[in-house]
Amino acid sequence: MAERRGLDDTSTRGRIHRYLFDVGRPADVEQVVAAVGVHHNSVRRHLERLCEQGLVRKVSEARVAPGRPRHLYIGIASEADAVELTARLLAEAVRRHLTPREVGRSAGARTATEHAGELTGSEAIAHEAMRLGFEPCIEQATGDTRLVLRHCPLHAIASAEPSAVCALHLGLLEGVAAAHPGTTVTGLDVFDPDNAGCVVHVTLDGAPTT
Repeated sequence: MAERRGLDDTSTRGRIHRYLFDVGRPADVEQVVAAVGVHHNSVRRHLERLCEQGLVRKVSEARVAPGRPRHLYIGIASEADAVELTARLLAEAVRRHLTPREVGRSAGARTATEHAGELTGSEAIAHEAMRLGFEPCIEQATGDTRLVLRHCPLHAIASAEPSAVCALHLGLLEGVAAAHPGTTVTGLDVFDPDNAGCVVHVTLDGAPTT
């Protein structure tokens, strides 16, 4: 497993990672070049290094038209990013007198609305879990689709305060699902964050997602 160390956001590589993480959706090389103002070849080298570090995931564009699909890049939260996001949302919960799960739902819905139509409901949930650093893996089970979270980027604070941290992230995924009619996150099985393996249960129109 790659170690997701934080980056200096003023460096070129740090700016590339910050752009990809903040934009919240897959981006191609042209979009990264336009965002950071660096030559294509330099951007490609930095992207490959970020992929090696586990801070960016490279995927192939889904397309039905003829031609080679583009490579797209997804920014993955570093440990520092995950802590910062969690702290910010928990502070928002205190300020607005909301539960962690409620503020998570609100944040997840905002993220999903920004990119509505680009992903299906189940894809959007898996994408958000990936972006947050949980390394999701989709598994089919009887009467249910399970999203197994193979890494906990917040294992240290989740061990100390699981009720708040886990509820917040359950809310985030529920908020993403709510932006996609018929897609529902029906539960979260929580396990030891040091070992990861928590399971998110997802249904689509009352039936397992595919």
